[in-house]
Formats: sequence, structure tokens, C-alpha cells
Amino acid sequence: MTSDTAKDAGIRRIAELEEALRLETAARLQAERSSDEWRNRYDAAVMAAGHVFYDWDTRTDAMAWGGGCEAALGWTPAELGEGGLAHTVELIHPDDREAFRLELERVRATRASFHMEYRFRHKDGHWVIVQDDGSFFFNDRGEPIRMLGFLVDMTERKATEAALLGQTAALDAVIESIPDAVYVGTATGIVRCNRRGLEMLGLDSVEQLNHPVPELAAMIQVRDARSGEPLPVEEQAFVRALAGERTIRDVLVRNAKTGRDVALRSAAAPIRLGDVLLGAVAINTDVTQASEDRRRLLESELRLRLAVEAADLGTWVIDPETRSVVASDRCKAMLGLTPDAPLVINAKLELIHPEHRKAVAAALKRACDPNGDGLFDMEFRALWPDGSVRWIASRGRSQFGELGGVRKAVRIDGTVRDVTRRRRADEHQQTLLAELSHRVKNTLAIVQAIASQTLRRSSTMDDFVQSFTGRLGALSRAHSLLTDQNWEAAHLPDLVAQTLEPYRANGTAIRLDLQPVALNPAGAVALAMVFHELTTNAAKHGALSDASGALSVECGVEIWPAGRRLVARWEETTVRRDDPPTGRGFGMTLIERTIVGQLEGGIEFDWRPNGLSCRMWLPWEAVAGP
Repeated sequence: MTSDTAKDAGIRRIAELEEALRLETAARLQAERSSDEWRNRYDAAVMAAGHVFYDWDTRTDAMAWGGGCEAALGWTPAELGEGGLAHTVELIHPDDREAFRLELERVRATRASFHMEYRFRHKDGHWVIVQDDGSFFFNDRGEPIRMLGFLVDMTERKATEAALLGQTAALDAVIESIPDAVYVGTATGIVRCNRRGLEMLGLDSVEQLNHPVPELAAMIQVRDARSGEPLPVEEQAFVRALAGERTIRDVLVRNAKTGRDVALRSAAAPIRLGDVLLGAVAINTDVTQASEDRRRLLESELRLRLAVEAADLGTWVIDPETRSVVASDRCKAMLGLTPDAPLVINAKLELIHPEHRKAVAAALKRACDPNGDGLFDMEFRALWPDGSVRWIASRGRSQFGELGGVRKAVRIDGTVRDVTRRRRADEHQQTLLAELSHRVKNTLAIVQAIASQTLRRSSTMDDFVQSFTGRLGALSRAHSLLTDQNWEAAHLPDLVAQTLEPYRANGTAIRLDLQPVALNPAGAVALAMVFHELTTNAAKHGALSDASGALSVECGVEIWPAGRRLVARWEETTVRRDDPPTGRGFGMTLIERTIVGQLEGGIEFDWRPNGLSCRMWLPWEAVAGP
């Protein structure tokens, strides 16, 4: 008895071990499939960016390459992977190999990121300049186990830099020949100026100008030419040019050597490369000796008006005491008013959208506070007399004075700019992001359901891979058709034709009679899966497996008593005499669930001796596109 009990226990233990082994094996297979899918997606993304990536296993010296290897380097990933790291080093220019080795040792020892530029031999023999960025990964014992990184082709960029050096020398000569002071730079400081530019400010070298703009403005004491008051940084010509505006401004600056003020007329403009703002250039003319102050004042006001018009700005001046407003024609136009329309800031703020009136009133109150900074800066919606709404960005600054012994705001000068287009673009972008998120989640849910059901109905892994791949292909074709139409619709004839195209060479006579109807995204994806399953069944058992067979597909919209219906007929004719199916496979189940459950339609199967006849009908509203 004891022997039998021990034997039974041993058998149970073996069964438990077998079950554990089976579960572990299944989990590993699933992990490998997920890893392959992830790598394929990652590889495609890197290739689309034109980069090359590598994965070096330091334990086995195996090198795995991916991305745009052939496009950038001429080598296939397999060719680059031969011979491990030693082969990779052989492809590096001999003059760069020692630096590569030292950088590799440094990164391995310090766990820092790998960053280096070197020459890499293209398959056709020429040298490609690449930028290599990578990182080591370490195990629990601190040993490096692998290194992942990217190669970016820098050849064209280096050639461009060399050309720029020549252009820079020519530019320096041109700048030096200009009699006025010339300054070129960015928000971080002036990087180039001529000798006259240094003399005007009493400086000895351009390095003394290489400071952030606010520090530089304070150092040379930039002030308004009319009032002599410090000029806010954001109002200075060079800063406005950095923001993309062409500006002319009269200012006073202090010469560092003589200590005297110099009156300058500063003309600044942005430096662009296409739509990219690279910096700004300013040309300063010494106008200290000008004798006609009134003429200079008029010219300054004219330039300011031109600059405001060029920047598509409206201007306004508010009298805080009377709440009257003097506005430019452009300002009134942005508020939906005619040039002769009166403008008053009343208590109701009727020109402001109700949701923003309280905030605008509070901002004006803060701007008039003598203990504050006097700034008014906000965006709000304006209500036009015709009922339309526009987004307005407005900025202003209060001027303070003594009234009855009390310091008060005596006027507020400001600008307005119509930012409706930008606001709508921001809203449209948010809508697109939400729509993209929704579509990705739906697609992942569909893929998950297909995988789950296919795996459950597959007898072998090969059967699963074949069925799952085919269904994903049908889903992909539907998505491609929708993408071509900006995800608004897919045309039924295109969907059916793409599904049957691989089988036209089989000899089967295929006849298509399809109305040119447009399907919505949900309907297109659903019908793509249905026609894929019908096609797969016909290729295995029906007309598409018989060179002398025939297939007829008809689709069109019909008027039924209950309303319009999209009706599809699938008729197979074959001389094969396969017995009708005795059980319902997942393909037929998927068709029925899609037509009846998802699209609320109906379907009939007729398994005739000479081939399948299938008839489907769907509510037109469930699948109709725009």
C-alpha cells in the first residue's frame, strides 16, 4: 500500500512539473512574439527618421544593426553584424580608431553616455561622417552586458559648415566696410560686429558684447531718445528683431570710455533661414549731431507706425480717468468696428466676451495700480457686432504721474493683435491628438480581439501565424484606404478589389459588380475583415482554390421598406466536391458577429454542392461614408 501511494504521488508530481513547463514555454513564446513585434515597429520608426541603430552584446560580441543601414552606409544589417565589434572598428577611419577606443573605455568605466563623431567607410568606399550616440547597460554586478546606440549621417552637415566658414569670412569683410555700427547676434549675446560698432560703445573687443541681451542693455544703458528713461528690453529694436519684427528706434546709450551719451538710430531686422528665425542684425547710426529734434520726433513716430502696421498690430491709448479710448483704425477693425466708431471702456465691457470680462477688468485695474509694474498683458475673446468671436492678444503699459499729490496712472498705451488663427490651430491640434488617441485605442482593441480569438481557434502555431497575419493584413488594407482619404471614408470597390487581387493569377474567373459607394471608417474596417474571411475560405475550400472555378461579388445600395440597405452577394462556383462544413470555424463566426452584432445587419449562408452562396444586408446608416 505504501509503495502504491508513493507511486501515485510521484505521478502527480511529474504531471505538475509538465504543466509548469508547458505554461513557462507558452509564456516565453508569447514574450518572444511581443519582442519581435516591438523591434519591428522600432526598426521601422528609426528607418523612417533616416538613422542607423545598433545593439552590441558585450558578452557574445554579437552586433545587431537596424534602421536605415543601406540608405546611410550602403551595408545591410547582416553585413554590418559580421565579425562583431572588431569588424565595426575596421570600418572606422584608421585616424579615428584610437579616439573611438578611448571613448569606449571612458564610457564603460564612467557609465556616461557615448558621444563621438568619426568617419565610417561606406560600402562603395567613400567615407561618411557619422555622429554616434549610445549607452551601456549593466547587470546587477556592474558588468556591461550590452550597448545601444544611434548613428546619424553628418557628412552633408559638415560640408555645409565648411562652406559657411568661407561665407563667414566674406560676411566679415562686408560688415567691416559699412560706415555705421553693425551688430549680429542672438538673445544670448552679440557674436559679430565691425570696428565702428566697438568705437561707438567705447569697447575693445566683441567678447565684451557677448552677454545676454538684458545684461548688455543694462551695461550700455539703453534709454528712450525722447524721454531719456530706461527703455524696456522688450521694446528695444534688437529684441523686437529677435521676435521676428523689423524695427527702427532712436535710443541713447552710454559710451564706456568717454562716459558721454550717444544718440543712435537703431534699425534691426530678423535673420531667417526659410521659416526658421536664426537671430537678428542691427545697424546703428550716430545721430548725436542732428539739429532738428522735431523732425527726428516725427520720423520716429512714422517709423513706429510703419513697424506696428508691418507687424499687423493695432494701437490704443486709454485715459484711466475718463475711460476714453483713442484707437487706431487697425485696432478698431480687430474689434469689428468701423474707423469712425466711438470706443469707450464702459463698466459692462460689452466688446469683451462675457467669460473674459472679469479677467480683463482685473488686469486693467492691476495696470493702474501705482504699486505694481503697470503692465497689461492678456488674451481674450472679443464679441463683434455681427455676433462673431475673435481671439485678441493685448499688451500695454501705464504711465504714472502726480495728480493732487497722489501718484496715479495718467494713461495706458498698448497694442492688440488678432491671434484667432493661432488659437484655432491650437484647438485643432488638441482635437487631432484626441482623435489619434481614440483611433489607436480602437485599433489595439481590434488587434487584441483578433489575436485572442485566432489563438483560441488555432490548432498549431503555424495555423495561428497564418490566420493572424492574414487578418492583420485585412485590417492594414482597410487602414491604408482610410488614410488615403484622411480617415474620412474608404471606397467599397477599392476594398474588395485589394482583397481579391492576389488571387487573380489563380485562373479563377472573378467578376465584380460594385457600386462606387463610400464607407465610414468603422464600416470599412468591419467589411474588410468580412471579405478577407470569405476570400480565405474560398482559397482553401472554394472557387479560389479551383482554376476552373468562378467567383461573383455584387454590392450595392437597395431601397427596402425599412429604409436603405447595403446588400452584398458572394457567389462561388467550383467543380470541386468538398463536403459542406460540419462545424462553424472562427472565420464564419467572425463574419456573423461582425455583420449581425457589430453592424446590426443580417446574413445567409448556402453551402451548395458547387460552391458557397452568401448574402449580406446592412443598414446604410451604419456604414455610409461622407
